[in-house]
Amino acid sequence: MRGFVEAIKVVCLRNEVRYDDVASFLISMCAERLKRLCACEIQDKGGEEPLRYSKAVLLLLDLMYFFYGVAPSVSASYKVCTAALLGQRFARTELPEQFNTIAQRMYELTNQLLIGENLRSESTVGGFISLEAINIVLAIRELGAHYLLSSETVERLFVDKKTPSYFKIVCGLFYIGRHPKYVAVYDALVIQISECLDDLSDILMKSEKCHLFLDILRCPHIDVDFKKTLLKRFFIQFAQPQPNAAQMHAFISSTEAGHWFVDWTHTDLLNALEKKELKQAY
Repeated sequence: MRGFVEAIKVVCLRNEVRYDDVASFLISMCAERLKRLCACEIQDKGGEEPLRYSKAVLLLLDLMYFFYGVAPSVSASYKVCTAALLGQRFARTELPEQFNTIAQRMYELTNQLLIGENLRSESTVGGFISLEAINIVLAIRELGAHYLLSSETVERLFVDKKTPSYFKIVCGLFYIGRHPKYVAVYDALVIQISECLDDLSDILMKSEKCHLFLDILRCPHIDVDFKKTLLKRFFIQFAQPQPNAAQMHAFISSTEAGHWFVDWTHTDLLNALEKKELKQAY
């Protein structure tokens, strides 16, 4: 890795260009190489092959995270996320004995990335550039409960006390679920939801508020009593008679059969990323 990075640095100096000018290309190159690697089926799982594949996966991930830390961008984040998801799924199926090593490295690289100077901005709370950081964080959620980020990091990333948004709230709920480690983060997000939906007078005009209202009613992580509170606000706002307990329960139960804008139970982040890449290509 050091040799490769030094070679890139030399080329950049000779051509008077910065890392920023080549980082996205290098990240894409590593991502495509990792895709080819993960398409392989290891035959000799009891020999040296698993270790060799594990080292190759770790090397490519290290390179991608390094160049992404140097020059983060939204488009490059899709490549890093795709590679992270492919790498961990490949490790689960083909490199089970190496999975924890790869998962731990992904966790460490993501933590390092989140405190890196290039992912900080004075214009955002906590110094985070939302999309570039959030995309990577969601990708490593699939690693499992043993590789969850600290409660402080997650709160700093998803709980925006000045300008809470539909995107941050939904992504935050998607990441934390109802894991006991994130009770404080969950409570903070619920408070933000309540504040955002306190005044429903403009819900027919503001799509973000409408999206949030409907997705929270469907979200399996939100308490039923809180959903009932939101529904009562809605009926009061439009001067409609309040539904009785049975009607309220029937409506909330009916929302569990489908979804509005976020599919809380059947979302495959890898498929979503691949579709997004196809859209960008065309």
